[in-house]
Amino acid sequence: MGIMDEYIAKSKPCSTIRLFNEKRKMDFCLDFSLHNEMSGFEGRLIPRKVLYEIILAQVPARRIHGGKRMLWMTQGGNGVLVEFSDGSVAEGDILVGADGTYSAVRKCLYDRLKKDNKLPPSDTKDLPFSCVCVAGYTEPLDPEKFPFLKDEQSSITNTRSFDKPYSWNVLAVKDNRMCWNSTLYLDEKSSKFHNNFRSTDWGEGGADSMCKDVRDFPIPGGDGTLTLGDLIDRTPKDQMVKIMLEEKVFDTWYHCRTVLIGDSCHKLHPAGGQGATLAFHDAVALANWINTLPSILVSDVEKAFKSYQDERHAVALQAAAHSKQMCKFYGKANDRSAALTRFVFKNMPFWLWTRMMVKMIVCRPQASFLPEVPNTGTIVPADLESYRETLKIIKAREAQEEEELGIFDEYVSKSKYCSTIRLFNEKREQDFVLDFSINDEYTGFEGRIIPRKVLYEIMLSKVPEEHIHRGKRMLWMTQGENGVHVKFSDGTEFEGDILVGADGAYSAVRQCLYDRLKKDNKLPVSDGKELPFSCVNVSGYTEPLDPEKFPILKERESGVINNRSDDKPYSWNLFPAQDNKMCWSSTLYLDEESSKFHTSFRTTDWGEGGADAMCNEVRDFPIPGGDGTLTLGDLIDHTPKDQMAKVMLEEKVFDTWYYCRTVLVGDACHKLHPAGGQGANMALLDAVALANWINVLPTTQVKDLEKAFKSFKDERYAAAQAASNHSKNMRKFYAKANDRGAAITRFIYKNMPFWLWKIIMVKIAANRPQVSFLPHVKDTGTVPPMELESYRETLKIIKANQAEKAEKAARKADENTGEGIDAATTV
Repeated sequence: MGIMDEYIAKSKPCSTIRLFNEKRKMDFCLDFSLHNEMSGFEGRLIPRKVLYEIILAQVPARRIHGGKRMLWMTQGGNGVLVEFSDGSVAEGDILVGADGTYSAVRKCLYDRLKKDNKLPPSDTKDLPFSCVCVAGYTEPLDPEKFPFLKDEQSSITNTRSFDKPYSWNVLAVKDNRMCWNSTLYLDEKSSKFHNNFRSTDWGEGGADSMCKDVRDFPIPGGDGTLTLGDLIDRTPKDQMVKIMLEEKVFDTWYHCRTVLIGDSCHKLHPAGGQGATLAFHDAVALANWINTLPSILVSDVEKAFKSYQDERHAVALQAAAHSKQMCKFYGKANDRSAALTRFVFKNMPFWLWTRMMVKMIVCRPQASFLPEVPNTGTIVPADLESYRETLKIIKAREAQEEEELGIFDEYVSKSKYCSTIRLFNEKREQDFVLDFSINDEYTGFEGRIIPRKVLYEIMLSKVPEEHIHRGKRMLWMTQGENGVHVKFSDGTEFEGDILVGADGAYSAVRQCLYDRLKKDNKLPVSDGKELPFSCVNVSGYTEPLDPEKFPILKERESGVINNRSDDKPYSWNLFPAQDNKMCWSSTLYLDEESSKFHTSFRTTDWGEGGADAMCNEVRDFPIPGGDGTLTLGDLIDHTPKDQMAKVMLEEKVFDTWYYCRTVLVGDACHKLHPAGGQGANMALLDAVALANWINVLPTTQVKDLEKAFKSFKDERYAAAQAASNHSKNMRKFYAKANDRGAAITRFIYKNMPFWLWKIIMVKIAANRPQVSFLPHVKDTGTVPPMELESYRETLKIIKANQAEKAEKAARKADENTGEGIDAATTV
């Protein structure tokens, strides 16, 4: 955490508990120095106020909101919402109740569970207590009057009364100050009286009455006349408190999105010195699990909370038992049980004392997401699931990042090199070739052809199966500050912080979003119109073919093979793929009359049978190669029905790409004609840009989401417009032979000077984005990549965060001694 040096500077080493009687004579001493060797760290004393200040200094001030008192909270699938007494509201994915013994978070949670008959009877009872304590933290004292302040080593100095139900402690801390407390042990009658004054809040004046009762209690040291009053008189009112010493380990630590830690779920008697230590260990275990959450769905959140409680509940029970024993140890002198406990500790053989120390030392958890702290102790730390299992998850993620997406080798093995577009006429004669091979030099990567189905399979194989839900058709969605909620036709529902509409030209996400915006008069007129289209396409992906019949499959290189008709409104393409398979398509160019007819058959879904009629119309179209008699029918007959589709080739770049928590990518916000070969590329580039911005979101509040979505659109909208214009030109390039516009376009491309062709290729090659949160891919192209804001700005944020972590880790690496919180942490 980067605080060790400051922690050591503001604390004192402590390895003993010294027990005195009212005559200021020491009865005996408990020596914990064995702790240092076993754990590799010194036990140290630090005032809680000072420790708070050190830790809070590491948290940006803007993230701390003081003076808040929680009134109520509500939680569910969309998130958790909290309202405070000042009228402000906060929301998030998880609510951690770390607000002490009389936790408002726990009270709200338990009230709800009680209404729902989900709260165990044990958790409905009041907190039991048998002690009242007054405690304080002095201003700087005179070391001449309090000479033990001069000692390098501190100690817990306990004094017990012979005839009064009290014990009291003094602890010398840094800067010539003292922590002190006095405990009143209650009987049944006095317990009822003090029940009216329950409080765990620090506040001025609340301790005055009890301070008067205890001010004459003797403390050892100095001239032999020192009393608690000498410390009380030098303790500011705001550093003094009267508190009930409650004791209870609750059974319910979490529900839905809310979880409890520290005194909120296990209040221990401070005699055991375990309260702060347990709270820190809770925080480490819980943070480890939260850091590796696969999603923020309630099911995943509760699974993490259960793992946290499973590990920590038994520890809390053990610590509670230890604290009760230590309460007896510090108890009044004439109490039989207390006397027996002290006798056992005083006469305990060293081997048994060693075993007790081992149990205390073995629990030394680490945060799995921070640099590992080397173990220098002689006792091996306990194997904690919260560290072991979450570290496995982190390492698996790191391994995946080191391989980027881990698909390049598989992508190359299942694709074919492609650097040309070859244009043929109906006589199977080649007119000319467009050569893109200069792209390899400009980008440092080969152009390749891969069937979309194969690419899907490669990418989906990298996604855990449980994260993929198939056969879903979205019906509606609702969104707001608390999240986004989606319902599907099978009755299932999902919720989250962000909804990404990547569901194609006839996006259900876009439809739901636009319907809502239209009702609110927020939808531009341009986005209310239907998708325009001028072409119909049938396409397919064959089963393995005979290379002897289709010798083009033997060639190492593939290519786009385009064919045009002289008198029919069609063009058709072949794409030799890996494994002796072929991709093919045929495009019908519509006039006004045929366009009306085909409007009735709009679909972008792959499905069996939908393409049969159009396949019958195009099956006799000639294709080059083989024995000179091959036709599209030879490919159609070797194409499974479920690998064939008839689709409308719509063309539109929408103006509305996002609103609230919903954002569109790919064909959902810009549907391009496939002639430009830009559809899949644009979708992947959208995903890179959007993922970069989502990865550095400061919060999941709508204002931060919309800011990220706006940055995404600002970068990608112009690219989509340019790709749309390019695709329209390429549509003309591929169009029927007797179309004047198409003929002019082909003439220009065929006779273009090489210098102009290079300019066009440079523009295409320059757009090579990278994912800012994955290892940088070394660029080997001769054309520098375009500087994209989604990479540049998000990388700055990532590096700033990494630099902050590295600085803290560097400070921590200089440590040789000191652990942090130990059993001696005091108020």
